[in-house]
Amino acid sequence: MSESLKILEIQTAADKGLPMQSLEHVKIVGSGIEGDRYASGKGAFSKSPPPRNIDRHITLIQSEMIEAVNAEKGISITFADTRRNLLTIGIQLNDLVGKKFQIGEVLVEGVELCEPCGRPGTLSTNADVKQHFKDAFVGRGGLRVRVLDTGEIHQGDEIKLVE
Repeated sequence: MSESLKILEIQTAADKGLPMQSLEHVKIVGSGIEGDRYASGKGAFSKSPPPRNIDRHITLIQSEMIEAVNAEKGISITFADTRRNLLTIGIQLNDLVGKKFQIGEVLVEGVELCEPCGRPGTLSTNADVKQHFKDAFVGRGGLRVRVLDTGEIHQGDEIKLVE
């Protein structure tokens, strides 16, 4: 991995359905991002029954995938529209399932691909999200990670694979 693999933006929502809020840095606790809906058990899927009750500590999405969808479809979907926590650049997130890596000072493990659901379309006022999100982001909707260590994540932090 090279030095250009990093976090571009960070966002959270305090409760299910609330708009995403941009932050410059966040504190990571054992269950995710302090103050985020999934760390506090208030996310829409927090109480999903097995096998969907996997760790939903933090979600990531590649900036390159958002750009590709917008270019292919001629639409305008933003990072906030995706309802993911961290926007990355320069890294293939799909390759990180089952792998441990550092985001800044925080150790995480890729749990599963974050395939798109209907929730962003339901919550958004953006017609492009309502019409295209679920289908357009199949296979490129991001990654769910499990927190293995606490610390802070800042915009601009590097992402490094743990050998």
